[in-house]
Amino acid sequence: MEPTPSHPHPSIRTYLMVGAVLTVITAVEISVFYITALARYLAPMLIVLSAAKFSLVVMFFMHLRLTTASSGGSLRARSR
Repeated sequence: MEPTPSHPHPSIRTYLMVGAVLTVITAVEISVFYITALARYLAPMLIVLSAAKFSLVVMFFMHLRLTTASSGGSLRARSR
């Protein structure tokens, strides 16, 4: 989707902020793996953190945050 006046392209600052958040989440994932007290909750915590990272990547780097469902913004494959 091309940037329009109603949906301007995100600024460099936005991309840097998203990158920083992804870096922090990755650091938390690595830390959680090495904390033995959290071993019982390891899988659910990593799944939640990975889902958060997936959502950020899809919304910002694939520009789906600006796409509406009526303009083909669904995640399903198109049959063409």
